[in-house]
Amino acid sequence: GRSGASGRSASPNPAAGGGGVSVNAAFQTFAGAGKADMDGRSFAKLCRDCKLIGGGFTTTDVDLLFARVAGKGQRRITLVQFEQALEHIAQKKGTTGDAIQAAVAGTGGPVLSGTQADAVRFHDDKSTYTGSHINGGPEQVVKGLGTVG
Repeated sequence: GRSGASGRSASPNPAAGGGGVSVNAAFQTFAGAGKADMDGRSFAKLCRDCKLIGGGFTTTDVDLLFARVAGKGQRRITLVQFEQALEHIAQKKGTTGDAIQAAVAGTGGPVLSGTQADAVRFHDDKSTYTGSHINGGPEQVVKGLGTVG
């Protein structure tokens, strides 16, 4: 971990209150347009899509964190609670809140960055990894060798 200035005081961020627009935009995207809160499933999806899971932050942590931030018996979190959750993730992963917010903001929801392939690959993930090793078996390789010399 880098022990420098805490990102909060250092970054001249005009939008006081965390990540400003982009985190809000990501929140809206995953929560659903116009919704003021997000449910646990959407939160988990956001964590996956933004690649926050890994490096000491597991899918189990996602659920535990959501429950802790939401409070007893609550099924949804607000934007403010969502930003708190991002801070917790940062601590878990040993990185800065800014880095996590950038990861979330960078996603901006459904692939904006023109890499359509990414979205497609994401979509086909489940079907592709099961099939490929079945038909790409070793027999084909052997057959191709034919006569040697």
